[in-house]
Amino acid sequence: MIDVTVPWTPHAKGRPRFVKATGTAYTPPKTREAENAIRAAFLEAVGDNFTPFDSPICIEVELGDSEFRLVIRECEPHTNRKLRGDIDNYMKTIGDALNKVAWVDDRQIRESKVVKR
Repeated sequence: MIDVTVPWTPHAKGRPRFVKATGTAYTPPKTREAENAIRAAFLEAVGDNFTPFDSPICIEVELGDSEFRLVIRECEPHTNRKLRGDIDNYMKTIGDALNKVAWVDDRQIRESKVVKR
């Protein structure tokens, strides 16, 4: 289990942008900057010896004006393999930023709880 507080001003994940000429998609710069800031602050909070979770996990996020608290714990695996996907809105930004940093793949997240303070 891990319980950390990460300094960050909440920022909802921006929709992907598309380049019509090439048909490629990209993440908006403001979202990319937010994800990079979360990643760096998380790694600073947990230290160099942290190993990402590689089993099913449950996460709790408490959003504040200038920080968020993150609790990650192992949990039982889910049995419905059809239920896949990412967490929405604010959690989407946090989930993507910590993908491959706090956990191996965000599909491991079986349960999440997000609270705005």
